Amino acid sequence: MKGKMLFLIVPILSLCMLSGCWDYIEYENLALVFAMGIDMEEQTGQVTVTLQYVVPGASKGGGGGDGSKGALSKVAIKTASGLTLADAVQKIQQSVGKRLFYGYMDIDVIGEAAAKNIIEDIMGMNDRTTSIRNTARLVIASGKAADALSIEETDISVPAAAHIRKLVDETISTGNAFPIIIEDFIEHMQIRGLEPIAPRLVTTAAGKNEGGSGSSSEGIQGTGSKGGLKEGHHTIDGMAAFKGGEFAGWLDGTESRGLAWITGKNMAPYISFKTSEDADTKGIMFFRVTKSKGKIKVTLDNGKPVINVNVYAEADLKKYAKTMEPQILTPDVIKMIQRDLESTIHSEIETALKKGQKELKTDIFGFGFAFYRQYPKLWHSMYEQKWEEVFPDVVVNVNVKTKVISTGTNIMEFFNR
Repeated sequence: MKGKMLFLIVPILSLCMLSGCWDYIEYENLALVFAMGIDMEEQTGQVTVTLQYVVPGASKGGGGGDGSKGALSKVAIKTASGLTLADAVQKIQQSVGKRLFYGYMDIDVIGEAAAKNIIEDIMGMNDRTTSIRNTARLVIASGKAADALSIEETDISVPAAAHIRKLVDETISTGNAFPIIIEDFIEHMQIRGLEPIAPRLVTTAAGKNEGGSGSSSEGIQGTGSKGGLKEGHHTIDGMAAFKGGEFAGWLDGTESRGLAWITGKNMAPYISFKTSEDADTKGIMFFRVTKSKGKIKVTLDNGKPVINVNVYAEADLKKYAKTMEPQILTPDVIKMIQRDLESTIHSEIETALKKGQKELKTDIFGFGFAFYRQYPKLWHSMYEQKWEEVFPDVVVNVNVKTKVISTGTNIMEFFNR
């Protein structure tokens, strides 16, 4: 009898110890946040948070003509201000009526004023909020994040947040910027000799709309020109540079591409250059980069660090200048073209170095971190604490090698038609 009782008690106690899904919430009761914008009013210190989210529709079991199933989800924008980030987010939560869920968030837009004043607070919140994906893309808006998220492009069918995310990912084909995720930005803030950077978002409004979300503190707007959104245009062009957790300045498209060459970012931009200073359109060479890699190596000269930047690139020849002689692509001509391409890339790298070393004086290239990895003892004993002073005057040698491929076999025939 005792054995039977024991046999019953054990499974009952086991069931009692199971925690279950105590915080389970129905899908229809969630507001799926997929973009967050953060702004700050420098005069008052007020923090403004803008959320773009989806309110799932209750399933009706049917299918629409477009192949969708159930009710359509509603895209909404909500903006609120407070003394702190948490205060602003709490105000939004109180008025949404559904639980804010950040598991789908894939773009974080930080306004220029917020980037200049509270970037550490923002990254701290992102790091501590476990539901926020650390792989979400990060962009710095030259202006207000609220304006960026309230802009809708008339020829784009997706919400602003999704469009911005696609623009960030497509920077691989321009080289004018490159994607940065929240996790990498936070890591760079914590590593000496490697300063954080993020793509620059430029937003242009087509016209004024006083009912837009940028001017409303707590109004919800759906997508569409009649939902309170403004018409305009988004562009990812350049990078925002930081130094020691503070905003340092902007890099333009050329400087950002130079930075990408140095740091070995995967990109496939188009490159063009004139064969002479007074050349017209007939004297332009045009390439598409198909492969690139960069490597930083540190050597010592009398105990002082010398940075060696080695860049290799392969490119397709897309347009051969009609003014070039000879017009037949002999090996010697190809070598000459490669030297010109190397010179163009070298110039972009030097432009980035000038901006980072001499003007902004922030090690966005990671030279200090490369120094640490090769000479850790020397770094800790002599250079770690004074790297900010040493970095602007560190000697940097740049070596660029290129290979032009896919030059074609019928250049003369093509030109003579």
